[in-house]
Amino acid sequence: MNVEEISNELAKINHYLEKCLWMDFEFAKMNSSDIIVAGRKDISSNNFSIDINFGRPYYLSSLLSWHMEIMDL
Repeated sequence: MNVEEISNELAKINHYLEKCLWMDFEFAKMNSSDIIVAGRKDISSNNFSIDINFGRPYYLSSLLSWHMEIMDL
């Protein structure tokens, strides 16, 4: 992809996400040929609302595990 194509795809993703109040993301697939980051609006659902595919990744730096404790108010 060239820079203009990447910018257009990012604009589409941002346009969709701006309409969502919340989105939980996770790595749906990760191997040497693809990284797919998928998001869902509700963690109780098994269906993803969006998939972002990074084909032929060269380098990845990310937290693979994250936890937050929710405290009662």
